[in-house]
Amino acid sequence: GGLGTNSIAEGYGPMRALVGEFIFTFLLMLVVFESSEVEAPASAVAVICIGLAVFLAHVVLIPVDGCSINPTRSFGPSFVLMLRDSKEGNKAEFFADHWVFWVGPLVGAVAAAGVHKLFTL
Repeated sequence: GGLGTNSIAEGYGPMRALVGEFIFTFLLMLVVFESSEVEAPASAVAVICIGLAVFLAHVVLIPVDGCSINPTRSFGPSFVLMLRDSKEGNKAEFFADHWVFWVGPLVGAVAAAGVHKLFTL
């Protein structure tokens, strides 16, 4: 795409990207929930744990879809690119498969919150 936009790489379909976004957003958010509580044994190293989760997500997902794990991070560059490059043509092309970068991370984050809640019952 350009300007740091996310798009699904050739050879990967929307479902593979969706599953990847779900899994790695779930992982990141679960690490955030579990390591950043003041009472958590890992709270002193929460930054390292969170950074490693973000690193792992990027290592795996950059070749697949550019690694979103944050819907607004995908929306912003696509919106700016649309403003810069769109003519009277089809503006939808700037947001092709964008649902993947919203559904995957949002469902992954909600699932992580649910699992965290189960852990803390």
